[in-house]
Amino acid sequence: MPLYPTAGEEIDIKTASTATARYRLEQGSTFKAQFFGTTQLMKLLNEPNCVGIRIYNAIDSLGQRGFVLVGAKSDGTDMYDAELMQKIIANGPDCPSTCAMGSVLNE
Repeated sequence: MPLYPTAGEEIDIKTASTATARYRLEQGSTFKAQFFGTTQLMKLLNEPNCVGIRIYNAIDSLGQRGFVLVGAKSDGTDMYDAELMQKIIANGPDCPSTCAMGSVLNE
């Protein structure tokens, strides 16, 4: 399936906060989110032929939940070729340790 730079959609805060609350209730985990800075995100987005970022759920070697981010091409393939020095991003600071104070997305 082809991928496009316009994939995804903007949603309002009520929809977003309802969805994140539903996830927290079903998962039974304290993990809420993970932060990735613009420098790391731009490493993926600036790769030649990258049209967006695919985000995988992950559990690290210590059993901590998180995400693995990788660039994606328009043909749907992930961009992780070590010979081309393509980047894979993970291990951003997690929430609850770095939650946004007062955000309805993590209450």
